[in-house]
Amino acid sequence: DPDGVDFSDWADCSAVTWTETVDLQPRGECPDDFTGWFNTFPLDDYTQIHEVGPPGRLVGVSDYKGHAYFRVPSWQNVIDVRLPIDGTLYEGSKTQWAGPNGSWQPEMQYGLSFRTPCEGLWIHFGHILQLSPSVAALFDELPAQENSSAMSVGPIEMSEGDVIGTAIGFALTGNASFDFGVNDEYGRVRTAEHERAYGRHLTAACIYDFFSAEIAAYLRNNEQPGDPVEEGLCP
Repeated sequence: DPDGVDFSDWADCSAVTWTETVDLQPRGECPDDFTGWFNTFPLDDYTQIHEVGPPGRLVGVSDYKGHAYFRVPSWQNVIDVRLPIDGTLYEGSKTQWAGPNGSWQPEMQYGLSFRTPCEGLWIHFGHILQLSPSVAALFDELPAQENSSAMSVGPIEMSEGDVIGTAIGFALTGNASFDFGVNDEYGRVRTAEHERAYGRHLTAACIYDFFSAEIAAYLRNNEQPGDPVEEGLCP
């Protein structure tokens, strides 16, 4: 060795490794139990709802709907839709929708996604027919699409009880309904496990128990016994 260092003993050296378990916790205001976490229902009077489409519906031969829907009596499309908890509007859709098979006269439909104060827990509204003025100003800048692909919106901070929409569903047919979904990216509540779940539906959760026990019972009692649903998602 030109530097006079003897390396002969280095053959007996061994590398030392260690592992450490990192427990990543969501940030923000997260409750220990999400039961009853939403103090405000999206409609001023939840008893107007006469039909609930439960989360986890298996539609047709391949489609999966992780979100729920609420339907009120026909032609009652003009109705306020409120935010059930503080949230940040960050994503939305603006769709000229002509029904599931494209045979309806198109009407503009809006979708809105909000982050909640608890990281990884977000809520989604769909089939909003008319937006509140402050929200509409953001969507005016977005192009109308033929599908419901999500686009970045805002972000804008909104408060529990704020009106996000003033009409729902389809005014031309009187179908007065809208979608509502809750997603948990951390799996703190039961989320979709069905093989047909895809995209955002993979983190879809049961919506009922986020509301009070009274409202949860009413929604369950008004489920529409139509499409089959994922077993166990919404007991």
